[in-house]
Amino acid sequence: MKNKGFTLIELLVVSAIIALLASIVITNLADAQARSRDTKRVADLQQIQKALELYYTNTGGIPDAQTPVSSCVGNPSEFATALAPLVAGKAIQNIAKDPAGKCWFYATNPGNAITCNGKNNLAYVLFFQSERSLNLPTFIDNANGGATFYCLTNG
Repeated sequence: MKNKGFTLIELLVVSAIIALLASIVITNLADAQARSRDTKRVADLQQIQKALELYYTNTGGIPDAQTPVSSCVGNPSEFATALAPLVAGKAIQNIAKDPAGKCWFYATNPGNAITCNGKNNLAYVLFFQSERSLNLPTFIDNANGGATFYCLTNG
């Protein structure tokens, strides 16, 4: 008489294999989502950077922010308010927000306080943090515990 069915060991091995494959898929999915948010984040900030350049071409100046303004949760409108002249000047339709709610910063004439891409005395700088490593210029913010930020600027 032949036994029809699977042994307990066979079922456990198959279950373990399925669990292992599921964990690999979930890990790759989370990484793909982070990659997607970073791509959107950089694209949105590059759009703001292009709008700053267009605004400068049209008006001969850029919106002023002597101290860095942020889009952080505590004051999300500060960033959009500082860059509102870009919208009013029709250089950009709207000021985007970070896809994961992370902070973006904008500063004009940061002097030697911010070095981006090995340059300082910049007209403006947009800086942000990402969810993974990017191939963009960075600077270390020693005033905030050595946090690493990626930056986009006119330099």
